[in-house]
Amino acid sequence: MRNFFCLIFLSACCYTAYGQDTTAVTLQEVRIEDKRIQDFQTGEKIETVSSQYLKNRQGGNMAELLTKAGGLNIRSYGVGGLSTPSVRGTGSNHTPVMWEGLNLQSPMNGSLDLTLVPVSFIDNVAIQYGGSGSVLGSGALGGAIHINTDLKNIHQGVGGSLFQQFGSFGKQYTGLNLSYGKGIVKAKVRAFTHQADNDFEFFNRFNNREEEMDNAQVDQRGVMSEWYFDLPKSQSITAKYWYQYNDIHLPNAASLGGKAIETQTDEFHRAVVHYQNNRPKGVFEIRSGLVNHYLNYKDYVAPASISKSNTWINDIHKIFRLKPNHELQVGFNYTYDQAETESYGSNIPDRHRLALFVGSKWLLMKKLEVNLMARQSYIDDELVPFLPSLGLQYFISPEWQTKTKVARSYRVPTFNDLYWTGSGATGNLDLIPEEGWSVEQGFIFQKANLQAEFTGFYNVIDNWIQWVPRGSIWLPENVEQLQSRGVELSLKYHYNILPNWSLQATGKYAYTKATKEKVGSVQDETQLHKQTIYTPENQASVSLSSNYKNLSLVYLFKYTGEQATTGDNTLSIDAFATSDLSLVYMQSLGKHSVSLSGSVKNMLDQAYEIRSGRPMPGRHYQISIQYQFN
Repeated sequence: MRNFFCLIFLSACCYTAYGQDTTAVTLQEVRIEDKRIQDFQTGEKIETVSSQYLKNRQGGNMAELLTKAGGLNIRSYGVGGLSTPSVRGTGSNHTPVMWEGLNLQSPMNGSLDLTLVPVSFIDNVAIQYGGSGSVLGSGALGGAIHINTDLKNIHQGVGGSLFQQFGSFGKQYTGLNLSYGKGIVKAKVRAFTHQADNDFEFFNRFNNREEEMDNAQVDQRGVMSEWYFDLPKSQSITAKYWYQYNDIHLPNAASLGGKAIETQTDEFHRAVVHYQNNRPKGVFEIRSGLVNHYLNYKDYVAPASISKSNTWINDIHKIFRLKPNHELQVGFNYTYDQAETESYGSNIPDRHRLALFVGSKWLLMKKLEVNLMARQSYIDDELVPFLPSLGLQYFISPEWQTKTKVARSYRVPTFNDLYWTGSGATGNLDLIPEEGWSVEQGFIFQKANLQAEFTGFYNVIDNWIQWVPRGSIWLPENVEQLQSRGVELSLKYHYNILPNWSLQATGKYAYTKATKEKVGSVQDETQLHKQTIYTPENQASVSLSSNYKNLSLVYLFKYTGEQATTGDNTLSIDAFATSDLSLVYMQSLGKHSVSLSGSVKNMLDQAYEIRSGRPMPGRHYQISIQYQFN
């Protein structure tokens, strides 16, 4: 690793010597609310989802959105079932989901179910690839997903929108947004309800007959309230509150058969207050947020299993603009986690996390941008691994640039890993944090209507925590080393046929080889050097859109390669490809607008599974209408 840093430094020197053009650099805007990411994202690969794409998918959830739009892998237990992200072959607990700068990962299991995040509650989505522990702390080994809402563009007076969607299998989604702006105050309230039976038919390959999905109903509702105060002297205060109730029925795997009876109720409260002072010489921010989650699992045979968790996050940092080409940031974070469940016995665990982070960014010779970051955390009276990172971005010409990122990351064990008891399993208090290094190199070309990006990456994670059998019980141990490497390619082309007629094409491809290079003594060595389960080596997507006056036609194609379902790769689920077609018509009527849309999902009626025994629906339809006024 020391030799690699030296190589990067020498390469940077060569780049600087090579550059003769002294044109000033203008960075592309990244719509992430956290200023640490906005100002210190040098060398990062960050993929944003367009606002129009979000607007056209108001009736969906984040799992559906990122399955189609993102370059990451969504591991899903079927429609309405648990869906979690995997970036570059890592696990769901290696990919934090950040809302307004708050990490929504559960302190109990380390993940977040993306089906519980409605698209209508989100204005901006960005996927950050690679390790980012120096900025985000524990858990950010594979990447991160940033979501937030935008209040700054609210018009003066009253505005709002009403969204209604109907779809196959009893789907109904209603969304209402109301906004108000007057003087220094801007406010917005969002609400939604969503019901679906999800009673689609499928061919059960385990008993060779047609069946109807049973016990897969979804009932969700929620509200979000947001306030923004634009204060004198470039100051602002933002307050947001998000409440949601989710009643989910859990179908059996197709291989089990029988009558499914399991249900799960999730109820959560999320709140954040954010103060920002943005001056020419620097930015000062304070953020405090609370994440409360209640879960009630029932199978109507055993007593209900109830779990509760609370996370309190406090963050303060200052960015100093020392010179036009030099910025320095210093920050402090305090996070408190607490959880309670019968599965922890008499334990009610909590955790105190303190972290100090610093960063410095320079623009050298108007060509080379350098970003150094470091983070040191102190968790429950113990120091955890020191996390440095180095990001480089070199502007070769107006069309070409390179990106380089080297970062160290870690993940502390979850409360389930430490304190679980009962049902033939027990936690392990001797676990140590997982540690990882990530390296990536990217090239970007942009000219006229064409944009292309190529990235190669290599990740290694040591002390990977896995649950392994010890006699008659299972317990977690630091038993594995994961290595993932691969390449990612994206292309985007835009062409104007006529002043009111345009075409756009986007293509993405990712090759990911993720293998276990070390396993514990009780694990089968046939798993060595084999692809990790539910990690496709090949993924690709194509999006084609035609926009003529008020009419838009969009075609989406997604290919997912074969995925192993056992550690020795002897069993797998087949590769599959899906196609969606959407037609959208929008009509403006002064300060009012109406849009109508219709979609055919999985239009070729492909039978496929994302998780073994969890069939996905065949061809189905959705129609939507949205009314907006300002």
